[in-house]
Amino acid sequence: PVVASAPFELRPTDGSVTGLPGEFSVLCHAGFKGEGSLKSPNQDCFSIVSIAPRTWGFVVLDGHGIDGHHVACRVVRALARLLTKTDLGGCEFCSTAWFEAVCDKAQEDLAAFAFLTEPELNCQASGAAGVLGVIRDSSLFVANVGDCRALVVNPDGSLGFSSSDHSLRDPVEVQRIEAAGGEVRECHGGSVRVFRKGKTFPGLGMSRSFGDMSVKDCGVTATPTVAGPIELQSGSKLLFASDGVFDVMSNEQTMELLQGQDVHAMNSEVTAKSKAGWEEIEKSYCDDITSIVLLFQAS
Repeated sequence: PVVASAPFELRPTDGSVTGLPGEFSVLCHAGFKGEGSLKSPNQDCFSIVSIAPRTWGFVVLDGHGIDGHHVACRVVRALARLLTKTDLGGCEFCSTAWFEAVCDKAQEDLAAFAFLTEPELNCQASGAAGVLGVIRDSSLFVANVGDCRALVVNPDGSLGFSSSDHSLRDPVEVQRIEAAGGEVRECHGGSVRVFRKGKTFPGLGMSRSFGDMSVKDCGVTATPTVAGPIELQSGSKLLFASDGVFDVMSNEQTMELLQGQDVHAMNSEVTAKSKAGWEEIEKSYCDDITSIVLLFQAS
């Protein structure tokens, strides 16, 4: 597998990965977390995995919390390994149960690693969101945990598929967390966060994630939402990206940037427009931005 965090750029001409079902580009750029944080680590990372003949995996992870970069790096490596286990748990490859087993094993790996490394690695209030995509022949399967997203643009420019983020404004997500004993509160500035009941900790801003051990018994699961098979056409554009893109651009705005044929030019435009969006909204803050763009070609 190719596993990396950034700053990182991988272009089709690199020759670093061969046999992929089309030309691709990867950009993984650190954001800016405010004055005095110039050395703040990039908490995004990604993986591209050869699973089997004509079968590839794509992963984007977005860490959060003080040790989110370590969590994301550990989980993306576990997922890269687990995606190659096509019979994991005796489940049918690419089924919902299989993706759930992959994410569950990645969470178990992180928990074991955290137990061995604490207090150096704090996974109590550090975690990661993620999106996984598997392309098998011309079929795409997607699993997402949190607010990383997968997007498919058809050759005619229309929307082929978008994964759905897990949000604390979703009543179903809130109901699960409250049923497990967690509390969801609206905080200063209008943000919505998860807390242990009666506590002011941890104040997590998402309903599903890897890591975040302090609220794993409060309904914040690493169970993915799974979609597929999504049938791809030659000329379809696929985007796997962190919320550094989608927090500032809608699907429609992003799709407008994926209408060409030069994958690196399209991906560079996604990154540039995302950075501009953060500058317009936040001024002194820009999230880390990671995006994989693939121009699919059927074999």
